[in-house]
Amino acid sequence: VYFAAWSFSFYPQIILNYKRKSVEGLSIDFLVYNVYGFTCYAFFNTAFFFSKRIGDEYARRNDGHQNLVRFNDLFFSYHALILSLVTFAQSFYYKRGPTQNASLTARVFFFGTISGLCLSLVFSSGYNTVYLLSFIKLGCSMIKYVPQA
Repeated sequence: VYFAAWSFSFYPQIILNYKRKSVEGLSIDFLVYNVYGFTCYAFFNTAFFFSKRIGDEYARRNDGHQNLVRFNDLFFSYHALILSLVTFAQSFYYKRGPTQNASLTARVFFFGTISGLCLSLVFSSGYNTVYLLSFIKLGCSMIKYVPQA
């Protein structure tokens, strides 16, 4: 039910944009946060699902418990990412308003967290970097659902 409900939620916007041949009124920031957040989520799930090293580190830090990422989590994250990319691509292809651009806040968040990820890749463990991805996803979700003025 969870998978179906969240997966279905992406389609109405894609269909509406297609029918109208326009993305006017759609928040570009929302699209940026969606693509970036689901990219982080997909990488997080991929690492936990496929990497023995990440799984072993998780178990070591969590009293021997195994991580709970399953195939449906992996599938959903890539499905969401693909549909978010389709909606984002529509914002370049279809008509949009002259002021419909990513905000300074979204750009600072994106480049700031990318910088943090690069530093984490150099100076921290893979496990910590993967967890940073989850915090970025959380940040994206929190920001995109805060009402915008």
